[in-house]
Amino acid sequence: MRRHCLSVRTLSLVLASFGPTLTAAEPPLPETINFNRDIRPILSNLCYHCHGPDKTKRQAKMRFDTREGLFAKRADHRVLVPGKPSASSIYQRVSSKDPAERMPPSDSGLSITKRQTRLIEKWIAQGARWQPHWSFIPPVRPALPSVSRPDWPRNAIDHFILSRLDRAGLTPSPDADRTTLLRRLHLDLTGLPPTPRRILAHLSDTQPGAYEREVDRLLASPRAGEHLAVDWLDAARYADTSGYQNDGPRLMWRWRDWVLEAINGNMPFDRFTIEQLAGDLLPNPTLSQLIATGFNRNHRGNSEGGVIPEEYQVEYVVDRVDTTATVWLGLTLKCARCHEHKYDPISQKEFYRVFAYFNNIPEHGRAIKEGNSPPYIKAPTPVQQQQQQTLMSEISDARRTLLKLQPLLAAAQSKWEASDATTLPAETDWSITDGLLAHFPLNGTLTNTADPKQPVQPLPAEADYAVGQVGRAARLANGSHLATDKSVAKFLYRDHMTLSTWFRPDQVKSGTVISKMTDEPRGRGYYVDLDDGHIRINLVARWLDDSIRVRSAQPIVADRWYHLAVTYDGSRVAKGITLYLDGKPARLTVDLDFINQTYNADEPLRLGAGGGPAGNFSGLIDDVRIYTRDLSATEISILATPQKIPQLIKIPAPKRTPGQFAKLRAYYIAKQASPAHRICGQPTAQPATAGPVIPGHCPHRNGDEGIAPASQNTGAHPRTI
Repeated sequence: MRRHCLSVRTLSLVLASFGPTLTAAEPPLPETINFNRDIRPILSNLCYHCHGPDKTKRQAKMRFDTREGLFAKRADHRVLVPGKPSASSIYQRVSSKDPAERMPPSDSGLSITKRQTRLIEKWIAQGARWQPHWSFIPPVRPALPSVSRPDWPRNAIDHFILSRLDRAGLTPSPDADRTTLLRRLHLDLTGLPPTPRRILAHLSDTQPGAYEREVDRLLASPRAGEHLAVDWLDAARYADTSGYQNDGPRLMWRWRDWVLEAINGNMPFDRFTIEQLAGDLLPNPTLSQLIATGFNRNHRGNSEGGVIPEEYQVEYVVDRVDTTATVWLGLTLKCARCHEHKYDPISQKEFYRVFAYFNNIPEHGRAIKEGNSPPYIKAPTPVQQQQQQTLMSEISDARRTLLKLQPLLAAAQSKWEASDATTLPAETDWSITDGLLAHFPLNGTLTNTADPKQPVQPLPAEADYAVGQVGRAARLANGSHLATDKSVAKFLYRDHMTLSTWFRPDQVKSGTVISKMTDEPRGRGYYVDLDDGHIRINLVARWLDDSIRVRSAQPIVADRWYHLAVTYDGSRVAKGITLYLDGKPARLTVDLDFINQTYNADEPLRLGAGGGPAGNFSGLIDDVRIYTRDLSATEISILATPQKIPQLIKIPAPKRTPGQFAKLRAYYIAKQASPAHRICGQPTAQPATAGPVIPGHCPHRNGDEGIAPASQNTGAHPRTI
């Protein structure tokens, strides 16, 4: 045992004594010194701390991270003299034996190796060729290398492949069979394997050029463009998460299709670039160019409650800056957001210059949870656009016909007014019924005449009826109100709707006219109420940060009848709400314009209440109507006309208001006109969609086109829907 231990100890001493001779040999220096590969890392690690981009730490006014600084001429010396290491002060200092002269200084904790010193020496001796960052060096076509079998290469790339095989002592594999080549070709060009039928068709083509014909066929296929587009869509974050703490849908497929069409159509790359970055800034941009800018809106958005919108507006702009730089410049600009980096060619000032360009979108920092966040545009497909053009042409033809018939219609109506109309019953009336969801005349009962079977709660004992604008009206006071079943008038935040009523408030300080909301102050739901004399329209998911709230710019007064109508177009923005008073649009001010989720509340429809005791209305309410669409201004003027048809006939035509004229004309067309004059039925509005005109709707009125053309948003880079 002792002898064994001595042997091990002796062996260890022997090995230790030969240790220096067993160290791996230092690799030889490269034949040609490359600045980026061999020299820049040395300067960066050992010199930039004192002679780099940070001017606050720079020593001796010497800078080695730029060509100008490294080759600058000084009065007493030169840092670099190409071809002369001994005359270059940088080599003198790194190779000096004097600790007081040697760089880096001993107190820096850094040291330069002999190999690094020799690299610097050889680099200077070879001319000290400076190179910019490798990513900024334009590629240069190299000469074809010599190969062992000059007859083997079929193209330039094969020379490099064979040269590499020659260096490894390898020989090329034999040609693959036709089926294998076909599979590789399909996967390379389309990302999809060939079908069995395609394989058989290719193998049966034994004529020369079969492979080339297959290449041409695949390149002409839409699948080739789709395959090329995958990398582009990934770089443009098309399929990335849409949110931070959740991942709702983001409807950007129209932009995706634009990319596919551009690639398959071989769009020039300069145009491909310009239209995606600034298509909306081109003169008279087309819908296609507006859709292209969806590239800028593929970023995620934070819909979390309580976020600071301005903070995330900045994040969205930074995303656009960084993505644009990554995709088009091959650079990551994120570092320059906070500081200047020794390797980063972009300064912090330059970063925020680019930031300013992408910071011109009128977006809200808090995103929409379900669907796209505004601003967005209508983006019909080419098929839908063709349908629009066809329908618009039909509308134009119908309008021309209408203009021709107007004199005949007016003459026929005048003749009717002077004869048969005089015998109409006094109660003859007419109103808008298309899309009518609920109608409460309040003529002594709470019946919903649009759906008489709908259950309603009984009239409170405190309520009464009095003379109204259209027959009788409900008098509400001391907390009395009218309520329906919870199933009445449910709307989601993308639904179109119209609320209409006559009301006469005893006071205008507070009170809720119509509501479907949780019965608490500032509750969830939709409601129209009074606030210090102003009419407010509220679509509320959460009062403070998740609602659309607007109010009339001008106050109203007490003890006066008003016709009130509110329309909402389902756009989820405040400008989609219109308030009409006495048949005329009223100017609105916006209290909050952000709604992130539905405002639906599983509550009764209340007339004269909502929002707790403070919401109790005092006054008269008459003729409440609720529609499942946003009525036109003409239709609202008809609802705001309380006179019945015989009363309107007695008013001389020149003295009739626009609403009176529209109501009488609509009644005549619907009930009295001959088939030749009945060019359309009730004057109802056509929703602004990309689809066909809804049967039964009349698209022939001024301002009520059946199709809404693709609208442009005032903000740059809209999201598409």
